[in-house]
Amino acid sequence: MASLTDISLWSVSELVKAGPIRLYLNMSQPVGVINGWIDEALLSYYFNSRVPALAAIHVVRFSSLLELVVEGFDGGIVWQKDPRVNGDAQADQELATAVRTIVARRVHEVAIAIVAPNFRRSLHHRPTERT
Repeated sequence: MASLTDISLWSVSELVKAGPIRLYLNMSQPVGVINGWIDEALLSYYFNSRVPALAAIHVVRFSSLLELVVEGFDGGIVWQKDPRVNGDAQADQELATAVRTIVARRVHEVAIAIVAPNFRRSLHHRPTERT
């Protein structure tokens, strides 16, 4: 069975930056398992210091956190005005702002779309950019 180190991925950062297709083609694990790794790695990469607190409320994947700070995905993403993640209003707002920034930057858009089906559907409703 191939491992992440066999394809020279030594850190969470490298896993997050690796293209999902590279992982699918070079790993013997099922796609669902690899998607889980990507989802957990995104959370760890962006929220490493908060992982223990998030795990305490059963949030171990980025897609789960995304669902907690979004009101809806129909017609595009509708962000919650007053998100409730763990009950600390300031921390919840910081988490929501960070998730929104991550999504807006679009750096990991493909990975997020793979692990979060609601997010993937919302991409069809993104306003067209004009040049």
